[in-house]
Amino acid sequence: MEFGFTLVVLVLLMAWHHDKVSPDWSAMAWLPAYFVLTMGAAAGMGLWLAGFNAHYRDVRQGLPVVIQMGFFSTPVLYPIELVRERLPEWAVVLYALNPMTTAVLGFRAGLLGTDGPHGWAIAAAVGIVALLLVTGLVVFNRLEKTLADVL
Repeated sequence: MEFGFTLVVLVLLMAWHHDKVSPDWSAMAWLPAYFVLTMGAAAGMGLWLAGFNAHYRDVRQGLPVVIQMGFFSTPVLYPIELVRERLPEWAVVLYALNPMTTAVLGFRAGLLGTDGPHGWAIAAAVGIVALLLVTGLVVFNRLEKTLADVL
């Protein structure tokens, strides 16, 4: 819901500033794939954290810290060029393994016409999100058996 509202506001702002923003129409075709990648990462993390939150109450206190660390390890407020300039190449590769980095770069490429993620980063992000979803399902199904007893 929030994503849809925010997207409408973004489209209106882009129309208002059409002389300063030049979307890449060919990269816009990939926006649904980046949306699915984002939703897959959120669902995978949600599956992991839902079961653990019910069994271990401390997860609730640690979750805001983890979310904030994830926020700062994703180029949301700063351009990826800052990371590429200031970190060694091996650290940039580790940084690119964050699936949300790939999603943010993909959205920026389609909407703002900036450089998109590399092909290997997209493949790695898809693999990591698939692993997160599969393991999240396994963990949640295993913890679900005792969920009623704990709650």
